[in-house]
Amino acid sequence: MVPVSFLFEYIFYLSIKNDKDLYYSRYEKSVQSRKEGNMYSIIVPESFSEHELSLLNTLLKIQNDSDYFFIRSSLAAALEYGYYNIERGEYDDKSCRVLFVDSGATHTSIFVVLYENDCITIEYSKDIKGVDGRQYDLAMLKCICGEHVSELSIHTKQYIRCMEIIERAKRDANMEGIDEIYTDLSDIFDSPDFEDEVCCQIDSFHTASEQINELFKSQFIAILEDLKKRNLVIDRVVPIGGNSRILTLREIILDSMKMVLGHKYTFTQTVNVDECMVLGATLFTHLLSENRIIFDGRASEYVTPFVQLK
Repeated sequence: MVPVSFLFEYIFYLSIKNDKDLYYSRYEKSVQSRKEGNMYSIIVPESFSEHELSLLNTLLKIQNDSDYFFIRSSLAAALEYGYYNIERGEYDDKSCRVLFVDSGATHTSIFVVLYENDCITIEYSKDIKGVDGRQYDLAMLKCICGEHVSELSIHTKQYIRCMEIIERAKRDANMEGIDEIYTDLSDIFDSPDFEDEVCCQIDSFHTASEQINELFKSQFIAILEDLKKRNLVIDRVVPIGGNSRILTLREIILDSMKMVLGHKYTFTQTVNVDECMVLGATLFTHLLSENRIIFDGRASEYVTPFVQLK
């Protein structure tokens, strides 16, 4: 299973693949699984239009791929969180409205899900423009590499290797109590500046990402005000996606909700933020294969705003 937002990057990555690469080994496993007749799901972000999904559907058919389902990230997350509550150790049976903040490498989306008995309804969904993990990666890249950023050519093997290191540095920078991180880029840049590990101050990263944070904050507050006008009372807030680890982003979410909605929230999390989509999509495929999901009349071939579990 591959998130569709990475589709073309995976195609490029596989063109320079190595048998020892993690992503290549996962790709090979998925190919073998399909050969054995198993069904699989492809997660698509909220921002994908039906036209884009139709094109993707055609591409997959040309490649003779079959037995797959498209699933919106919102439904995958909703199924993982709501079908079985790990915190309580039982199935949810009380009405609950949850706000999900889905921030990944290439997107940030906000959606509201209402759980009622065996029904899941996606009541609200909206993208936040210009805010995603890649933007924070670039901020970290500038902090660590400085003027050497211009030496990197996008879509080269060197660039991909560098961004993998930057991604790890960004993760480390958002751990509690960290003031600075050290990164080894000596095999990326042929410069005496990188002969030793490079130190990056966390304050510098926060400064470099201020504009991204402000962009997120203004749009998120507007969404909360819209929810308030619609009388959609939020019971819980769940962060998902690897980019939701950004500490400043998490602070903005909770502070904004307290300011606009007048209630102090804490994050509800039952699994690793990166695993949420995979577990939800797996559950979706399983339930669908056993005819245990019913879509209402508003659902099209690709959009599933409401499901009922049998």
